[in-house]
Amino acid sequence: MDAIYREERSEITQSLKSSKSADNVNSVVIKFYERLSGRLSDIVRENNLPIACHKGCNYCCHLRVEVRAHEVFTIARFIQKTFTQDQTRLLLDRIRDTVESITGLTREEHFAKNIECALLSRGACSVYEVRPSMCRKHHSIDVEQCKRTFETPHDLAIPPVGHQLLIQSTRTAVLGFRDGMEKAGLDSTLYELNSAVLAALKNPECGKKWRKGKKAFPKYAEALPAM
Repeated sequence: MDAIYREERSEITQSLKSSKSADNVNSVVIKFYERLSGRLSDIVRENNLPIACHKGCNYCCHLRVEVRAHEVFTIARFIQKTFTQDQTRLLLDRIRDTVESITGLTREEHFAKNIECALLSRGACSVYEVRPSMCRKHHSIDVEQCKRTFETPHDLAIPPVGHQLLIQSTRTAVLGFRDGMEKAGLDSTLYELNSAVLAALKNPECGKKWRKGKKAFPKYAEALPAM
């Protein structure tokens, strides 16, 4: 796992040395996702893991998702490039409704409720190609356990449904990426997904501010712990 961490930290640091432009950052993030997917596929194949996830199964899409700015900007860019005006308008309406429903909740309260991700459309993720790391590391080997978690969201004692090899590999890579970003002078604050995506889509200045080393989004979007 140490090798994965060092590889990602070095890769990101080197990749951002030449430029922190929006295009280059987006390219770096996409390449990271490709490496991450490749590692996970190798682990599944080499260990013959019984992955229960499939398209249309979206129990985990009702969990709180926390992201970093680079993930949000990649999602926003994908939406701007692939969604129609009508699709974007409907998405913004869904995101606003979701943000309104979670306003005032602590992280713990949000985790304990089944609040559908605004990016879910007809049972599937509308930005699946660029879904954030937290979603990518969520692999289930027991769909019944996922269903139980969904049906009793207040029970936070239900054990994880993922395989430890997948969880550890993804976590290590994500930490390496995060530390590489920080070494390059880019902020790695955690944000709540819906709130941050809404801010990115409404205000393009967020990206410019972040690439200058500042926090990207308003304080209300930050994944602050309970007081």
